[in-house]
Amino acid sequence: MRPLTNDQEFEQELLKKVKEEAAAFSQARTREALLDEFADLFEVLDALRAVQNISTKDLEQARIQNRKEKGKFAKRLFLQWSTDASYKSNETPQGIKR
Repeated sequence: MRPLTNDQEFEQELLKKVKEEAAAFSQARTREALLDEFADLFEVLDALRAVQNISTKDLEQARIQNRKEKGKFAKRLFLQWSTDASYKSNETPQGIKR
């Protein structure tokens, strides 16, 4: 191990870690595994939030704005098709790698 003293390098490594933890989260199949992976992912996201000086208030305001613009998952709707030619989904069914 070595300390990451350069802020840019630390941020880059956190971004890599987000991908790693999100992949592990998407592979979890039990409630316990989901909870463990969620905690891991949250820790990385929280560190990244701190590096970017994003306050809890800023984050909550962004969440509220996103809900207004994009909705939330209460209705469990899945977009199957869009007339927006620039829309490109990056989603795959859980557990299936591209």
